[in-house]
Amino acid sequence: MKRKIVATGFLLALMLLSGCKDYRIKVLNNVNRDGSVLRNVIVTRETDEEFNFANFTVPVDSSWTFSDSMSISEDQDTTWFLYADKLFSDVAKINFAYDNADTAVNFWLDRSADFNKKFRWFTTTYRFSERVERLMDVEVRMEDYLEKEELRHYYLPESIATELENGIDSTYYETLNDSIEAKSEYWLMTGIIRQWALNLETLTAGQLEEFFPEGTWKKVEDAFIRQAKIPGFMDDFVPDSLLTVILGEQFVQNFQLELDSAEALLEEVFGYYMEVASYDMEIRMPGTITGTNGYLLTSGDENETPGILWTVEGDYFLAADYNMWVESQVKNTWAWYVSAGFLLFVILGLLRFRKRKK
Repeated sequence: MKRKIVATGFLLALMLLSGCKDYRIKVLNNVNRDGSVLRNVIVTRETDEEFNFANFTVPVDSSWTFSDSMSISEDQDTTWFLYADKLFSDVAKINFAYDNADTAVNFWLDRSADFNKKFRWFTTTYRFSERVERLMDVEVRMEDYLEKEELRHYYLPESIATELENGIDSTYYETLNDSIEAKSEYWLMTGIIRQWALNLETLTAGQLEEFFPEGTWKKVEDAFIRQAKIPGFMDDFVPDSLLTVILGEQFVQNFQLELDSAEALLEEVFGYYMEVASYDMEIRMPGTITGTNGYLLTSGDENETPGILWTVEGDYFLAADYNMWVESQVKNTWAWYVSAGFLLFVILGLLRFRKRKK
């Protein structure tokens, strides 16, 4: 089962602050050719307790249309569903909600949607994307730490990954997950150290040069990162003894307040990270899908464009922007008829011209 990556004692207290929930949320964007988007938010619950609207993972207000239903399985387990729907005339309205009307659980996230289309006579290409800006100031890309197959599995939607991990190849995926976990822990620690180093550099405001000449601060940062592979290194963030060894006793004495503040700023970022409420994002496009970085869902209806699925969770945008995009193409049938008619007109014109010459 996929999980939020938390491996250090430093983050354990923050993790305990993030409560569990007994519901799942999917945001479905039905994109139309004119750029309007019918947005559906689907909440699946295992209990009949009233759903708190503040727990929506995207902005939802009274202008939406609401409905609910329930189903009972063969094992007599009951599942409750809550549906919220709204038609947005364009992505600007979605972005306005993100920027100005977001009172949902993830309100601090910097999110945006984008739509564009390109007319090419015989075809029209459409592109829709949703983007979440990274929480950290520094950028540490997971692509630099995982192999291709590991990366593909890491970004799988949670429901798809869980299905694979519980299937006939469970042993393979268990081994794959162990490898991903080991590498992603180092990725996480690298991000922590780089953000902390940037905080410290900013707080000391140009005073670093007294202790570390220009160009050497990066080497200090790398020295901390090398230590990150040592078990227990981050149990109490950076041990004081290691601070003294790498930074020097005089530096630690002179900048103790800045060192404490740099760690406090880091804890603030990770407080947001731990509070992110994950959800699924599905996008359905007009025409035929031609490109995406998401997971292509299969559809039983050959006339229905399949959806593209992602899971939105804190790991994906902690230290790198998370962009979910899909492109599709629609054949302009009318353009073929117009072109064929024009070609026929030209051919008939040439034939008449030849007859006149004879």
